[in-house]
Amino acid sequence: MKSDSRRSGRRFKGRSARLYSYLKGLVIPDQIRKVKHSDVLMFSHDANRTSLVNGKYYSALLDPVRVSLEQRGFTVTTISHFGSSNVLWRAHGAPLPMNRGYLLAWLLDRLWTRLQPDGEQDPILFFRARLFSKIVARVNPRLVIVQAFPPELAESLKGMLVTTVEILHGFGYGHLPWGYSSRPKALLPDIFLAGDCQSGNTFSQLGVIGVQTKIIKPLQLQDPSKFITPVTQKKKKRLQIPSVDSTSRIISSGTVVMVAMSRRGHFEGEKDQDPTDWSMLMASIKILGPGVRWLFRMHPVQFSSGQEIGPNDSFREFINKSSNCEWERPTTSALFDLLPEVTCILTYGSGIVFDASYSGIRTALLMPPRDGNTNEKPLVKKVWQKFEKSGHLEVVRATSSEVVQWINRASRIEPFLDNSCVALTMEETIDFLENLVARKNPEENCRQ
Repeated sequence: MKSDSRRSGRRFKGRSARLYSYLKGLVIPDQIRKVKHSDVLMFSHDANRTSLVNGKYYSALLDPVRVSLEQRGFTVTTISHFGSSNVLWRAHGAPLPMNRGYLLAWLLDRLWTRLQPDGEQDPILFFRARLFSKIVARVNPRLVIVQAFPPELAESLKGMLVTTVEILHGFGYGHLPWGYSSRPKALLPDIFLAGDCQSGNTFSQLGVIGVQTKIIKPLQLQDPSKFITPVTQKKKKRLQIPSVDSTSRIISSGTVVMVAMSRRGHFEGEKDQDPTDWSMLMASIKILGPGVRWLFRMHPVQFSSGQEIGPNDSFREFINKSSNCEWERPTTSALFDLLPEVTCILTYGSGIVFDASYSGIRTALLMPPRDGNTNEKPLVKKVWQKFEKSGHLEVVRATSSEVVQWINRASRIEPFLDNSCVALTMEETIDFLENLVARKNPEENCRQ
């Protein structure tokens, strides 16, 4: 199936892609004045909602939680972080933009920081915190749910009777990211929800300063059709995007290979960059022929920032002209709807290893060419070793011959079961959040 990149708007490379995404967001007027009181306040970003379900962008983490809470009678308001353009009618839950206000606040904070005397150059958050304070004051929530907890939001919540929860958007955290290990409790959420045992154990380290961590079943594998509003004929604008129905699955009797793109590899000592060998992938596609289908799934950050698929025009032309290759539907479909048609997965490093293993799909972790002894395989990062032992993950050298051999013998196996911890089910997770909203002693949740 061909993918026409022109249908989803012009796409760019590197910094140009990031700048373009910011400019797209600035075109949309802020909607902060329309914010109303709600029980729950959510913050998200375009990178958190790259799936298209019923013609609108969908967040596999936040939308199931939002809809479940609304079904229990709670009101929810969603705000999109700076740089987001998939807002209002473009996304489920109608997230409200604040791009212009945030940019102005950021510029004022930068200016104020530069005006400080030498030796007092710590970043100033005053104007950004004041923007968040206006939002929080209007909503007056009892629960704040985020996928990233910026310091300016933490500053705006000081002294408020509110509980803050961060749903970790990735899997397999082996160390505390984003500088969280050095942050004081006042600049951290009250509770983390982790989608796997490894991440849960890592973030549990923050328990010594009073931050809770709960392990939950992966929200990414929830059926999105349960958490969307049926499409109705309204006079509102509809998003002009390709017709992608994430609630319908394409089941193929032949081999279907997913290439999960990444921004970095997952071997010990590997550089923090995308090591993808595109020429090797092109050679593998040609060797296997039209009988094997290839699904290229871009990393959410790459797609949401408007980046292009592949390294150059020749590769994109090859993909678009190959009837057995596609990238747009695989990138914008929810994993719940996509994984049933997949035979195996190739990646240089992606959290999709977790989703695939839980679904009984084998993943080849591609090993880039290395200097020295080419017969010696590098050490896989600790978080992936359990999947290697269970047979759900295998290190494969990134050569067309070895990749083709691996694909020819790849098949589905039993889903991976992680018995090293007890995880809350979807229902138990919502029960837990409901108790936070309807708490009896709110004074106990006062932010310091």
